Amino acid sequence: MLRAPLPARHSNATGQEAVHEPELPLQQQIEAVIFASEEAVTHSLIRQVTGAEISLSQLDLLITALNDGYDAAGLTFRIRRIAGGYRFFTEPRFSELLKRIQAPKVRRKLSNSILEVLSVIAYKQPVTKGEIQQLRGTAPDYAVDRLLERG
Repeated sequence: MLRAPLPARHSNATGQEAVHEPELPLQQQIEAVIFASEEAVTHSLIRQVTGAEISLSQLDLLITALNDGYDAAGLTFRIRRIAGGYRFFTEPRFSELLKRIQAPKVRRKLSNSILEVLSVIAYKQPVTKGEIQQLRGTAPDYAVDRLLERG
């Protein structure tokens, strides 16, 4: 299995050499980077983040091994190559089930914090996030993101 290079050792403030934990397996690092990203992760970004000198063909082999593991475990997702990079996708057989989440019929209630932000926006529009934060005393980022998500 390929591993990312170990970071260089360095001396700490007392002049002693710092002890490092062994690196995580490269395959797990790649999986984590793809999982955490909201966009397709390119080969060059994977190399940059992991510090691994890995070729595109080696990366494809590691992705294939991950997907084989997901398949063997009966998991509902796979990593696919798209838009010049890699992303997690749910298996197509679950599409009908997942459409129900996004269907307009399914309405989730708005939390109090989201309602507060919505009322500030409705009353003072146009308004900036900074103005909302000043009025509420707390950052409105989460609430604004959820409102934008809902349209």
